[in-house]
Amino acid sequence: IILGLILDIIFGLLFMFVIVSIQKDKEEITYYMNQIGIYKEQENANKCIEQINSFDLKGYTYMNNDLFVVVTSITLNKEDCIKEQEILKNNKINFILKEITTSNEELINSLRNNNFKYVMELMTK
Repeated sequence: IILGLILDIIFGLLFMFVIVSIQKDKEEITYYMNQIGIYKEQENANKCIEQINSFDLKGYTYMNNDLFVVVTSITLNKEDCIKEQEILKNNKINFILKEITTSNEELINSLRNNNFKYVMELMTK
């Protein structure tokens, strides 16, 4: 009985070690964006994006629960995102800073390659 308990503890610890090692291997990054608005109608989201683009920023949209979410300033660098907030403030555009941590490899690669349109597609899924 004692030998069984000892083996049970050893195998339990070994299992936990393997699981922790696997999880540590997954890369995690944090990216940032300024959320401008959430719209029921795509036409309204498109108008918002046009307005953002007129300030020399790039607006994007993705779907979340049948709503169109408009964002800008997608970046891996929080300071860059905050810097672009000044343009939004100067133009009286309300925003919310979004900070998202992910381990999704496809999303990480798209962020690193500045493929933000595909990032939006992945966020819609």
